[in-house]
Amino acid sequence: MKMKFWNVGIEIYEDGTVKAAVLRNRLAEKQPADDYKSQPKREVYSVWFASEILAHGAVFEAMGWNEKKEAVAA
Repeated sequence: MKMKFWNVGIEIYEDGTVKAAVLRNRLAEKQPADDYKSQPKREVYSVWFASEILAHGAVFEAMGWNEKKEAVAA
């Protein structure tokens, strides 16, 4: 039986800035594999979740790193 999975893209830049978003969803028999790419000046993660709530929670948590970075700099 096919299930729906949600993909979250996370980019972490060398200055500590983080960008994250739910990018798409997919019907599949099993959860797609996560992916990672190291690029100049940033790391890019593609992570799959079995629920939309977990996907949005991951985005919320990742974006929280921007606030932590600003608090440390102050």
